Amino acid sequence: FLSVAGLLGACLWRAGVRVGAGHPVAAVTSILAAVYQQQDAAGASAQVCSEARDQAAMETKIASIREYRDTHADPRFVWDAPEVVDESDELAIVSVRLTVITGDERTAGQTLHVTVLDKQARGWWVCDVNSVPDSVPDGGPAGEPEGEPEGEPGGG
Repeated sequence: FLSVAGLLGACLWRAGVRVGAGHPVAAVTSILAAVYQQQDAAGASAQVCSEARDQAAMETKIASIREYRDTHADPRFVWDAPEVVDESDELAIVSVRLTVITGDERTAGQTLHVTVLDKQARGWWVCDVNSVPDSVPDGGPAGEPEGEPEGEPGGG
């Protein structure tokens, strides 16, 4: 069985057919890792559906992540386990909370809704990413703001 799968993979690779992720959550996890951990524009673009692929925009995003890393104290980008919140025959919406934590313990976060397209035998592909407002519990403040980390070093 493995040799048949390997042969099929080699044939698809030679034919230039790209295969996406096996599940919507896997597609989201792959693109987050490529953008925020590896900072690999080509690797991230490889996870994006052809209809939405824009290499220049991806390179701009990666450059902004690198600049952020260069101007903040040891930032780490982490995310909660992505969760499918809506799914139809061809599309899934995956929600994920992305957080940056700096070396001086400042944090900032945002919730993303990632639209993932199922191209059947070709797998799942990321097609759109939107930041969504955090819910406001019982009239209280809404989570951490987007953008620059807040707080003072040492507990402010």
